[in-house]
Amino acid sequence: MTIFLFLIVNIIIHELSHLYFCLKFKCKINSICIGFGKPIFKFTFKQIPVYITPILIGGYVSVKGEEKYKPGKHAICNLRLSQKIIIGIAGCMSNIILGLIMIWTIYILTNNYNILLLGYLSLFLGIMNLLPIPSLDGGFITWYLLFIKILGKKRGIKIYNVISKVCFSLLIVISVISIIYLCLK
Repeated sequence: MTIFLFLIVNIIIHELSHLYFCLKFKCKINSICIGFGKPIFKFTFKQIPVYITPILIGGYVSVKGEEKYKPGKHAICNLRLSQKIIIGIAGCMSNIILGLIMIWTIYILTNNYNILLLGYLSLFLGIMNLLPIPSLDGGFITWYLLFIKILGKKRGIKIYNVISKVCFSLLIVISVISIIYLCLK
């Protein structure tokens, strides 16, 4: 249960990191979602809809201009490439930094094996999310921008969305199996 709660906290920190840089670069936020599936809890934070869903193994920040790569006032596609990359890696870096803090300081001070395990989990989540797989942050950074550059906006986004849905479905299955396995240990 501790691992699952820590995973949720990690997801929230991860998504808040994306949110911070989106707001810093003046993007319009459509919504924030923690988990996947139909929302079971909704509230508004600073005029941004926030959704909590039953499958708490991920999340996202929906940004104007992201899905169809449509330019407009405060759209993410108007940003410089470096700003898009910063937004893309922000969540991963927060997980990696949290993991390193837990491993290098808290574990060393407390010698608590559970802290070490949670630190490695955070580190693993951050590094895994950097992989160039559609639906992950690394996928956004590489595939999405690459497809748009090579194939053009319309075809690039269409191909990215198909590949992303397939990879996302596989990631959900792997995540659920992993969580069940960890909880049974």
